[in-house]
Amino acid sequence: MHPVPSRSRIGRIAGPTLLLLAPLLTAIGGTPNAASAQTDAAALARTRTRAIERAIVETVERARPATVAVFALKRFEHRGQTRLVTVSGGSGVIIDDEGLVLTNDHVAGHCDAIEVVLLGGRRLPATLVAVDAKGDIALLDIEGKGFPSVKLGRSDDVEIGEWVLAMGNPFHLGKFGSPVVTIGVVSGKDRVLPGRWEYSGSIQTDAEINPGNSGGPLFDMKGRLIGINGKISLRNRVRANTGVGYAIPIDMIREFLPLLKQGKNVERGYSGIAVGDRKSGSGAVVARVDPRSPAASRGVERDDVITRANGKAIRNARDWMNVTSPLTVGRTLSINIRRKGRSRVVRIELEMSPQRRAELERAARKGKSKR
Repeated sequence: MHPVPSRSRIGRIAGPTLLLLAPLLTAIGGTPNAASAQTDAAALARTRTRAIERAIVETVERARPATVAVFALKRFEHRGQTRLVTVSGGSGVIIDDEGLVLTNDHVAGHCDAIEVVLLGGRRLPATLVAVDAKGDIALLDIEGKGFPSVKLGRSDDVEIGEWVLAMGNPFHLGKFGSPVVTIGVVSGKDRVLPGRWEYSGSIQTDAEINPGNSGGPLFDMKGRLIGINGKISLRNRVRANTGVGYAIPIDMIREFLPLLKQGKNVERGYSGIAVGDRKSGSGAVVARVDPRSPAASRGVERDDVITRANGKAIRNARDWMNVTSPLTVGRTLSINIRRKGRSRVVRIELEMSPQRRAELERAARKGKSKR
């Protein structure tokens, strides 16, 4: 049994605590010592909670009809017959009433056919319009008009700590036209995730994102689209929510939308520079330069320190990725480099990466073999 504290000890504990709580209790309409004030404060808290819940429900009701499940189908030959079989599923969001849908490239960019499921269970075929393969974005088109759609927000204006809603088809739970909704906050901004699908400037959130949420929308509390969910951090290689998910910011997607709507793929530019963080001081240090790259032809060398890129300060490798990743083939990258105490400006015309060129060549050969 724990000893009962003395009156003097209670006073020493409770006194400072009440002094700390007094401003908060007063702010919500009462004083620390009045029972009636506490009752009023509790009633006010319940009223505010209900108002917040109502606002969330109204936002969900506005945004949910534009959230779709996306299914990728592959063509299989069996006993002389061709069948389309669902091989994977994800999510998407309708961005205009004519049926344009944003999703991930890794959801819908590598299949023979695509189907979407609208709220309520209506299943429709969709066509792939164009992709930003490196940036993990695909634009689809559903035939028809009058579809529910969402407004595009401004991801640059989103603040850390702001509430957000994620919607989609996790674990195929939305396959019958009932998108799943989760809520969280913006945990971070400008996150960089390298890999086959390269995320830069991405929004980090603790709203639950699981397999199947890929390609689905991230909304602000006004129901505006601020990102496309795509990646999660893993724990022990388990593909399930860990409270750390990432969305591609809508402001980056908006930059490429006109091109995608024309049916033209976005080809990210390649400089041939790989960078790392410096052990001390500001800037990104060049860790490697592809000898056959545009950067090598302009004289960039290993151990050069990059301090600016296209007019923006480069403090570390993350800054470098956030500036250079969205740049497309044909764009010029202007960098300030420092080498052995001397500075100079180098201008590099970006090309298609050797990996991407090889990928397109393989796809072309595969297409010819099918014909």
